[in-house]
Amino acid sequence: YQGNNRLATELLKEKFGDTIPDNQGLLQAYATTRQIEQVITILKKRLIKNPTDLQLYVSLSAAYFEQGQKQKAIDMLQQAININPDFTIQGENWIENINQGLVPN
Repeated sequence: YQGNNRLATELLKEKFGDTIPDNQGLLQAYATTRQIEQVITILKKRLIKNPTDLQLYVSLSAAYFEQGQKQKAIDMLQQAININPDFTIQGENWIENINQGLVPN
């Protein structure tokens, strides 16, 4: 690979039949190398399969925040709250942090 995105895309397509497959190792590699668009793509694929997985919404929120897409980050947290009301206090705190320009934590 060595930083050659075109070659990496070809190899992924050949091995997985998809240029951004749902693969945990690839997800971690994309996150480590700050390829956030690919992270978001994989997380969205997972969310389709597991629409009630709170952690996926939180992870998507973090990825959107990383991209500077504050409203999408907030939307994901609001969906997480709707899915799991036990997450309300933490989710609302994170939304407040985002609105203040702070990293949610």
